[in-house]
Amino acid sequence: TESARAILIDRAGKVLASAVAPYASGQIIPGSPSARQRFGGALPASFALQDPAEWLDAMASATRETVSAAGPGARDRIAGLGVAFTSCTMLPCRADGCPLPYTDLGAGTASSLASHPHAWPKLWKHHGAVEQTARLNELARARNEPWLRRYGGVIGLEWLAPKIF
Repeated sequence: TESARAILIDRAGKVLASAVAPYASGQIIPGSPSARQRFGGALPASFALQDPAEWLDAMASATRETVSAAGPGARDRIAGLGVAFTSCTMLPCRADGCPLPYTDLGAGTASSLASHPHAWPKLWKHHGAVEQTARLNELARARNEPWLRRYGGVIGLEWLAPKIF
């Protein structure tokens, strides 16, 4: 939620180097400098957003630092790269895969949607979908959906489905 992390491990599982790079704006939440900058401070109390360009910047920074710390020749020995995110952090994108707040993520050019909070990635802890979650739970129970039991009988507020409605 606050940073990108990189770790370089050899084939035997030994950690050769690691690094952490914080996201420049951190979490874009009500009252934060990032919220004031992007939305003039008008962000609902339950929102928790982030800037996707900062994910890439921090990942690149942490990776460079890790490879550098591993010493000479480390770059030539890298065989793979893995990336993981919290499962219910949503990144709204255009059909070409570019995040909605940008026209070109590589150049970081803001789009006409940059001033709209719903265009930004909603973090796992974004709780702006209270009404949608209640409605989905109501419908699932009314329909006696069999899959609901596998999830403790409730659709969670932090899940994907409530956030997309």
